[in-house]
Amino acid sequence: MDQNYRELVEFLAGEFDKIHQTKADKADTATKEDINLVLNRVAMINTKIDDYRAEQIGMQKQLDKHEKWHFAVAGKVGVKLLSK
Repeated sequence: MDQNYRELVEFLAGEFDKIHQTKADKADTATKEDINLVLNRVAMINTKIDDYRAEQIGMQKQLDKHEKWHFAVAGKVGVKLLSK
């Protein structure tokens, strides 16, 4: 009789382990909400990168303008500047 109970307990323990593992597996999967949250974050980062690139382009144009001005002033005062 103890053997029957032992088998029953082992069987039930195995079933409980399967259920617990299934719940743990479901907890590890992403929901649609999680995926949408990640996609929104990626879109925000992309927007910030685009803004940064636009700012860099504007700064480069401004730097080029200043560089031309420096060469023009140097030429007028007789100083020869070396270019890059």
